[in-house]
Order: sequence, then C-alpha cells, then structure tokens
Amino acid sequence: MEILHLLLLILIILLIGYYFILLIRQLPNRRRTRSRRMAYIKVIATLVVGLVFLGLIINGFSHLERAEKTLPKSITLKDDCFRIKSVHLIQHTIGTSDECKAQCFGKCNSYKMHLGSFDFTEINNSCNTCSCICEPLS
Repeated sequence: MEILHLLLLILIILLIGYYFILLIRQLPNRRRTRSRRMAYIKVIATLVVGLVFLGLIINGFSHLERAEKTLPKSITLKDDCFRIKSVHLIQHTIGTSDECKAQCFGKCNSYKMHLGSFDFTEINNSCNTCSCICEPLS
C-alpha cells in the first residue's frame, strides 16, 4: 500500500506542477497590470490549494496507517485434519493447545503484533478450531 500512496503523491505533484507551468505561460505582458495581478493571484491560489490538498493526502494516509496498527486483529487458523481409516484415528495439524498457541504466536509476529489471547477447541471426529487475537505492539 505504501508504494501506491507514493505513486499517487508523485502523480498529484506532477499535475500541480504542470498546471502551475500552464498558468505562468498565460501571464500577460507588463502593460496590463490589472490582468497581470489577477494572473499572479491565480498562480498563488493554485499553489496554496495544491499544497493544502497534498497535506490532506499525506496526513490522511498516515492517519489510516495509524488506525490500522492500533486495532486488534482476529485470526482463525485452519486445522487441516484427515482420517486414517486403518487405525480409525484423525490426524491434526493443530492437535493441542500448545500447537495452537505456537501457530498464533508466529502468525501475530508476521503481522508485527503480539499475541493477546487464543482459543483452542478440540472437536472429536472432526477438525479442531484455533482462534487468535493479535494486539498492536506498544
């Protein structure tokens, strides 16, 4: 997402610069002071509006990133289980509470968060469930 924000920012800067150059080219010659003054006001107003717009975009993106980092994230991990017919057993990828905790810890670390809590539910004759809540780093 950061690359997309950077590309959008560069595009806006280029558009404002292009419009600014067009306004400067349209400046009247020195004889007409009133129309020249209006042209300068247009150029300055365009710069001010462009800078305000640019500031809003930059602050808006940083605000969204901060909000995203402060919210806890709920994750449900999939237990891939299969039945061994000859022995009548079910083999689990997440078979115990410790395995659930370890996988939750790893998943939260991949999001650059820490593990807040986890919930492991063992289900007979089916796949287990493992849910994690990752909280932002302080």
